Amino acid sequence: MKFCLALNSYKILIVKYWIVKKNKIPYNDVTDCNIKRETFQYLQEKYFIRNGVIAMKKRISQTNIQVKQDMYKALLRLMGDKAFSSISVSDITSEANVSRMSFYRNYNAIEDILTEHLVEVVEEYRAKESDTESKTVFYEKKYMLRCFRFFYLHREFIDALITAGMGDLFLAKITEYLIQKWIDVEKGTREENLRISAFAGAIYNMYREWSKGDFLELPEDVATILYDLRKQTG
Repeated sequence: MKFCLALNSYKILIVKYWIVKKNKIPYNDVTDCNIKRETFQYLQEKYFIRNGVIAMKKRISQTNIQVKQDMYKALLRLMGDKAFSSISVSDITSEANVSRMSFYRNYNAIEDILTEHLVEVVEEYRAKESDTESKTVFYEKKYMLRCFRFFYLHREFIDALITAGMGDLFLAKITEYLIQKWIDVEKGTREENLRISAFAGAIYNMYREWSKGDFLELPEDVATILYDLRKQTG
């Protein structure tokens, strides 16, 4: 197979130094013949192998993402059959068909699976909101509607979080998100923080009641109830 390369003077210099190091010969003894003969091997060892390692790392990363997704889905399935407190690491790895090493490579405790997914869900919501129109006031109906539609989309996960006794964490994330979105860090007042916190609590408790009723109402109905309540209380 014919192999053609066009090397500039800088690349030739690099190859020469590689030949010197590899063969332990004086720099001046490196001939054009050496360069032509060993350039292909140099590129294999220094370029293709290096990029092969990078590609392998990417494959490992993608594989680990899949493993984590499998463990998350396995946990949700198990929570449908037994109490969260009775689920073990072995239960999860067996259900997900992965090793215990895979679990401990990613998590310290079972709760970490839900905590990590909560962060991902919040970031997903944040990304979707960043593409919307400029904000006005936090209690506008369109924001409430968007919120409850999103909750409904992720209801299986949110219910699992609450069932696992981690509802307070969910409430904390709602509150944190609303404060970051609607309150100016430098100009915000304590009163504004309290108002936002109260509103976050209303959203959280309305979701819980909505879930208990098997989501009988539409997201539009729930958003309207909260919006009307906010208008009444001023």
